[in-house]
Amino acid sequence: MGSRSLRRLPDLPDPPFVTGGPTGSAMPLAWAHAEYIKLVRSASNGQVFNDLKVVADRYQSQPGQAPRARSNIEIWNFNRPLPAILAATTIRIPMAAPFRLRWTIDDCATSEDSEATATAVGIYYVDLVTQADEAGSSLAFTFRLLAPPLLVSDASHPTRIVEPPVGHG
Repeated sequence: MGSRSLRRLPDLPDPPFVTGGPTGSAMPLAWAHAEYIKLVRSASNGQVFNDLKVVADRYQSQPGQAPRARSNIEIWNFNRPLPAILAATTIRIPMAAPFRLRWTIDDCATSEDSEATATAVGIYYVDLVTQADEAGSSLAFTFRLLAPPLLVSDASHPTRIVEPPVGHG
């Protein structure tokens, strides 16, 4: 049903919507102004105006506490190729179609194939776990899609595996 067809319908009695009248939803321009006002107030107060304490407590480390643990997974995709990752980090390569990944860390002296794992939401991924002793290596990989249209693609940006900084846990 197009928008012109909707305009021809009679007014709805419950809830009382009147054709051409307000629906009770936020108006985009008013919403943008409200966000700007919150931003100005946050900047002048030096803290986030509508900060939810329960969320901050969960995700921010508190004074005197150790910082939150860093994730050991880095996500690579065509829009965000990783120039480098820390050794002993997992690199996750997701795609929207089934694929096989051929990868190497020794300039193609050896290579391995990894079949993508399917998820319940139609995303496929391969996790490559790097080891601490692989620091200084260069990880390169090629994709082969397993569903039409078939594609073979070299990752144009090999990922260097680097030493973690001292004290990194």
